[in-house]
Amino acid sequence: MEFNQDSSLNDAIEFLENEKNKLEQRLYAQKKLDEIIPINLENNLETFRKFFPNIYAKFKDYKLKSNYRLTCSENGEANILLPEGTLFYGDSPFHDCEKQVEIFLENQKEHLISNFNCAFEKNTYNQLHYYFKNRIYGKATEIVEKNKNISESNETLESIPLMIMYGLGLGYHLSYLYEKFTPINMYIIEPNEDFFYLSLCVFDYSTLINYINERKLGLKFIFSDDPTTILNDINKYSSRYGMNLAVKSFFTHYSSNHLNKIKELIFSELSSISIKSGFFDDALTGMCQSCTNILNGTKLLTNGQLPDNFGSIPAIVVGNGPSLDTELEQLKNISNRICIIACGTALTALSKYGIKADIYVAVERAEEVYESLLVIKDPDVFENVLCIAPDIVHPKTLNMFKHKIIAFKLNETMPIALAQLSHLNGNIKKCAGLNWINPLVSNMGVSVATILGFKKIYMLGIDNGSAYKEIHSIHSCYFDENQQLVPKWIDDSLDALPLTHQGNFRPLIKTNTLYKISIHVFEELISKNKDKYYFNASDGAKIEGAEPKRLSDINWNDFSNFDHEELRNYIINSMSEKLNITKNDFLNILKLERYDEVANILIDDLQKLPVTREEIVLRLELHFDFLQNLIKEGSIACRNVLFGSLQLMYAGYLVALYSNTDQNKAIDECRPLLDLIIQFIQKTQKYYPRTYEYDYNFVNEHVKKEEEQYSPNELQ
Repeated sequence: MEFNQDSSLNDAIEFLENEKNKLEQRLYAQKKLDEIIPINLENNLETFRKFFPNIYAKFKDYKLKSNYRLTCSENGEANILLPEGTLFYGDSPFHDCEKQVEIFLENQKEHLISNFNCAFEKNTYNQLHYYFKNRIYGKATEIVEKNKNISESNETLESIPLMIMYGLGLGYHLSYLYEKFTPINMYIIEPNEDFFYLSLCVFDYSTLINYINERKLGLKFIFSDDPTTILNDINKYSSRYGMNLAVKSFFTHYSSNHLNKIKELIFSELSSISIKSGFFDDALTGMCQSCTNILNGTKLLTNGQLPDNFGSIPAIVVGNGPSLDTELEQLKNISNRICIIACGTALTALSKYGIKADIYVAVERAEEVYESLLVIKDPDVFENVLCIAPDIVHPKTLNMFKHKIIAFKLNETMPIALAQLSHLNGNIKKCAGLNWINPLVSNMGVSVATILGFKKIYMLGIDNGSAYKEIHSIHSCYFDENQQLVPKWIDDSLDALPLTHQGNFRPLIKTNTLYKISIHVFEELISKNKDKYYFNASDGAKIEGAEPKRLSDINWNDFSNFDHEELRNYIINSMSEKLNITKNDFLNILKLERYDEVANILIDDLQKLPVTREEIVLRLELHFDFLQNLIKEGSIACRNVLFGSLQLMYAGYLVALYSNTDQNKAIDECRPLLDLIIQFIQKTQKYYPRTYEYDYNFVNEHVKKEEEQYSPNELQ
């Protein structure tokens, strides 16, 4: 009751006594809370010291940044008193958190995201990986569709491979969640470090983390309000256990401006985080072509940068975006004063317009790159332009040019595998490595300009999308003499750009996921090279770290003409050298007997997987730990040829495995998918020993012939 003038004296006394009792209870609870806080904090910090030493180091002497205070009600439940005087939770934080978990589980399907693309993928190059991936994904899609048609039930899943949690607060909800549900991997995003510190004072992390550790579950905390940092962190996670991104769930504990921005970006960008570990045929072809190029005597780029007289020359990296056409005349006028680095098909546009490039960069290993060069009719291009490409590029591409250099692609097999051979280690250390060169050839171009040591790097025609009617220069090989799109490139129309991105010189441009990944790669490269100056002269996407600047806004009279041939020859003669390896060296890195052992271990384990989904996911994760450890023993080739393919195939399996709430039925109906994965691994045992000849011709002659015995219906 409330005290008012109509209340009797007895009522007033009773009211005041009740208020006094509540105050005493609250004061007593607050006293107990104050007593238990240092004990909880010490126990929790000790737990984090043992399991998360980096978090322990960060919070062992932590001081609150904002005016938050722990308080509690008469029932003894700790709450956060916010600076504005309101409470973070309601009257009962425990009840609030328990109810939130109940609602989450009741509406589990709304939070379950399985947006992994299991669609049929065109097998352009007749590769073994795609023959099996398409069959696995086709079967997975059948299972998913069948389970969609099963009548609705109140049953819920007992686990999920990956849960992303937005907000931690005081952490109470974690106990209720793990009591009723199993996030096999939990990724907790808490941008407010003060909240986490306060949770250390009141929540029992020791019991929870020991429970998670005993069951070998995954737990990751990230304290950041920068969405890009968080995406990069998730990206790193995906490089080890990318299969788990196929089936994930989201849990929002509380909302804030920071968290809402993080959620929005992750939701829009998460699809761009994919498994980037290559696949079987890709790895074999890369090793084969790298070996062929080195054995052919192609020189490798060495460490070191251009001297000042060359490094001070402005380098313009030219992509084949549509805005290139608006700058071609200006580019032609200043070409004597700049080093032009043409990226991929941009060389065809420059050649047609009469502009001489200094350097041409290619990145793809497929033969189409070579075929695109055939449209160039000027022989001087192949006589004078220096081709710089990764070691895995198709030999036909290199052989078009009189002057060529290759460089080791860092995330491929060869540089690490060759360095593990003791007699080659010293020579490999002298070789430069290419990083930040995917997903597009323009990424390769800017990376090469950076590695060579140019101090000022301009990006032109690197639109990463389009603000025009086309998505490529109309002077390039994508268009015929009448500037009409060549039929084979019809997929490269504006319809392929469903997304938007902030423009460099305008509010928005059209783009897609691939271009967005490319933008992120540019931004990472730029952030790692503070000693260079990057300028974006493209009327395309904005790239953080690259100053927007049109070519017409630069006083090119500040730069002098230079001898282009002298620059080219300096790079060839002073920044590259041959690497003497033999075919026997190549066979040594394959470790054929070890590969058979690895394949047989995986096959044997897939034939006797555990009987719960949680245990299956954890067992499959162990497969990738096992493969990753092969690097330490010097068997990186064995690891690389399987890692990416199995990530993708296991992902398709998990999509189907979690499409049925009945765990036993789900495991039984997905057994055919495991059989297909086993068949794939067995087939790799046949082809792996022939890596040294596994080029596109070999694939067409052998893999295609054998795998096309399956009917089109089965493959789709």
